Amino acid sequence: MADAIDADVVLHTYWGALGEKLHAHLLDTDVAALGYDLVSAHEESAYLVQEYGTADSVALGLVDGQNTLVETRETVRERVEWFRESVPVSDFDTVYATPNTELFYLPVGTFEAKLDALAAGVAAETEVSR
Repeated sequence: MADAIDADVVLHTYWGALGEKLHAHLLDTDVAALGYDLVSAHEESAYLVQEYGTADSVALGLVDGQNTLVETRETVRERVEWFRESVPVSDFDTVYATPNTELFYLPVGTFEAKLDALAAGVAAETEVSR
């Protein structure tokens, strides 16, 4: 599918990490980025990247889509920093900041607050990296 369209394909699993065999096979595809759940499977996600590597870009599930508790920008920033410190290669072409699962059934205010937390946390991470 990634070769059949003229757009970047980002493959992101929700609720946990991929199995080792599936992750290894996905590395042979032409996806632009692979996704990792840093809310409910951060250790497993880091292990996959440590053991098998990843795509040139990653999608990081940084906020919990199953909970109305809104993460702070510091929490988002810390999750990005932790991932970068935990994997052997942290210089990615692109890092997509995402929820770890869909947000569509959350109340509108919570949905928007979680997106704001993602934006603020990534902006804070960018400032720290400079």
